[in-house]
Amino acid sequence: PGARAGGHERLTKLAKAGYGTRATPLTSEFDLDDWRAQHGEEALPLFLIAADGAVAFFATDRKPSPARGDTLIGFVAPTEERGT
Repeated sequence: PGARAGGHERLTKLAKAGYGTRATPLTSEFDLDDWRAQHGEEALPLFLIAADGAVAFFATDRKPSPARGDTLIGFVAPTEERGT
């Protein structure tokens, strides 16, 4: 399965380590690959919210195609800037 595999056990482990949700606007200068590079291998993209409000969830069998203007909701490590 690898580090990208999800599941309840993985989410529980990350939550206990202080991970939480964070919204990130995607732009032509900051895309999904940049998000993954910034947040590391353990971060999980959960879903995208398109400019028109449509929601697309990430799953092992479904990988939405992010576009500029979408907002990515992800499960990421705690950071000092968020105070967690």
